[in-house]
Formats: sequence, structure tokens, C-alpha cells
Amino acid sequence: MRGCPACPSSSRFCWRRPAPGTKLRSVWNADDSGVPLVLKGHDSSVSSVAFSPDGKKIVTGSGDKTARIWNADGSGAPLVLKGHESSVYSVAFSPDRKKIVTGSRDETARVWNADGSGVPLVLKGHDSSVSSVAFSPDAKKIVTGSWDKTARVWTVGEETLLAALWDATSDCLDVEWRQALLLESPEEARANHQCCRQEVARRRGWSAP
Repeated sequence: MRGCPACPSSSRFCWRRPAPGTKLRSVWNADDSGVPLVLKGHDSSVSSVAFSPDGKKIVTGSGDKTARIWNADGSGAPLVLKGHESSVYSVAFSPDRKKIVTGSRDETARVWNADGSGVPLVLKGHDSSVSSVAFSPDAKKIVTGSWDKTARVWTVGEETLLAALWDATSDCLDVEWRQALLLESPEEARANHQCCRQEVARRRGWSAP
């Protein structure tokens, strides 16, 4: 057994590292009583794990290029975060539980909404694998450690993330998709779609649609 991070809100749970190459992770009672809860789903070795601050969620990173968010009690299906181009080496929840940061062999870190919505913010700058990630206590900064022998501190407050998202895309969900994915009424979907297009135009200096 190597690392064994305890659940923040309880002394009951502990995470044990299985044999190399194993695709499973187990949640154990810290006093070693009972039967461990096994989380299955990754297609390659799991290299990193972390509890959410309230202990209700677990995020795992794997050689299958994904991170997965699980209910700590094992219920339901995991939320799969896809986007990295190589193994995910490190994962962490933000203190407010709203974001997750992942570090990868693809030399990037990515910041995700913990509910899986939107697109991740990609942090580029390292010249080798990102092996360690962590949020600051106020969730406005991220520190990353890399095999390139450097650590980097990134500012990723809400406004920074929002600005990056607007800069990354000019697309807005159309009315039908807003109704299907966001469960908006037809009136809400039309109004919010128009609002989105106007905001994109404002930020990019385009003529209003």
C-alpha cells in the first residue's frame, strides 16, 4: 500500500492502492472492518485518487486518459471526464467542490466543472508530464508540478475561467439542444440562446446578431 488519503468528513474511509496494473480502486473502512467498496469502470491502471471536501464524491485518474467522478457510497454510474491525450497522473477537488483539476502525461492540466458541464480549461506551459496538482484554499489558484523540474502557479478564478471559455468558442447551444440538455422551456431556450449570441458578439467585438 502506498498513498492512503482519508475521507475529509469521516474517519471511516480510506483508499488503498492495489497491485500495479489493476484497474480497480477500493474504499475501505479506516479500521479495516467490513468489506471494501470496489469501483469498476476504468480501462487501464488507476494512478491517482482524491475525495471531495465533503467526502461524498471521489475522483480517480487513469492510464485510460480519463478521470472519473464517483459517488463515495458506490451508487450510480461514474461521470467520465474525457479530453486528455495521455494518462491522467494527478487529480484534485477544489475546496468549494465545484471544480476538479487533472494533471496528465500530455503535459497539460485541465480544470473541469465537477458536474461535468461545459468544456475544460486547458493549462499549457509545462515541457513534460504534469505529475501533481492542487487548488489553493480559496480555489482561485492552482499549483502544478511536472517532470520538467518546475512547479507553476495558475490563476483560475471564476472570471478567468469564464473569459477563457468565451475566448475558446463562439458556439452557443441551439434552442433544441438547450431544451434537451438544460431542460429549459421553449421560451427560456430562445431567450437564453439569443443572450448567449449577444455575449459572444460583445466579447469578440462583432456586430450584434
